[in-house]
Amino acid sequence: MNDRRGEASEESLVEFLNAGSEITGSLAAATIGLLIAGPPGALAGAAASPVLARTIRGVALEFAGRMLSQRERVKAASVIEIAANRIQEKIQLGYELRSDDFLVSEPGRRSVADEVAEGVLISAQREHEERKLPYLGNFLANIAFEDDLNRSQANLLLRLADRLSYRQLCLLAIFGRKDEFPDLRDGTFEDQFENEPAAEGFIELIGVLEEANELMVMGLLMQPRRTIMGWGSELNPANVQPYRWGALLYEVMDLSDLPAAELLLLAETLR
Repeated sequence: MNDRRGEASEESLVEFLNAGSEITGSLAAATIGLLIAGPPGALAGAAASPVLARTIRGVALEFAGRMLSQRERVKAASVIEIAANRIQEKIQLGYELRSDDFLVSEPGRRSVADEVAEGVLISAQREHEERKLPYLGNFLANIAFEDDLNRSQANLLLRLADRLSYRQLCLLAIFGRKDEFPDLRDGTFEDQFENEPAAEGFIELIGVLEEANELMVMGLLMQPRRTIMGWGSELNPANVQPYRWGALLYEVMDLSDLPAAELLLLAETLR
């Protein structure tokens, strides 16, 4: 009977992961091989921690059994696939899994990794901006390699990642990769607010500045000597950079992977 239940679980897990292929494409088959074939340690090869493999497999099985809409299943499964693929890539490149108790569970208390993994998939299932999903997958993978992030810090980063729009992730990427965008405006936008309220693109500019201003208020971006908070007209793009938790989000979500082609139009607004 136990074997039959195991087979049913495997079948439901395969079905769940296959749903994610709508977003991830060919990753699905690879992920099924990593999470199903062989022992739990099969994830990312012999060098991977069996504990990490069980964490990814466990959260995938739980979500496979949850009452989700079809779209929620697609989104959650795609993040599992992206995370498993990124974990394998990092281990093959020689990255070492964190050596603290992040991945360790105790009787009556699940591991921090289990807690964060569930949080990431809950965020993914309700995320309407599906362009964020690859970066939530990166978050889930990278958190297993960051020794310096404890339970509270990991959960704080996840809450911030959940709150931000895709355009705000792009803003973090632009300001974190300013060498790729050397012609960002070196000055504020106050003149456009005063003289060009009807100009083409002004409404778009207001939206971008509002989202940048929110990142400032949240402490994720920093502009030295900027004291006025409002519409964001006083933003000086040349002087802005990711700050503290914003810099950590940039790293943990691998925002350096955001395609430059997707950032160019947004960067144009900031010129």
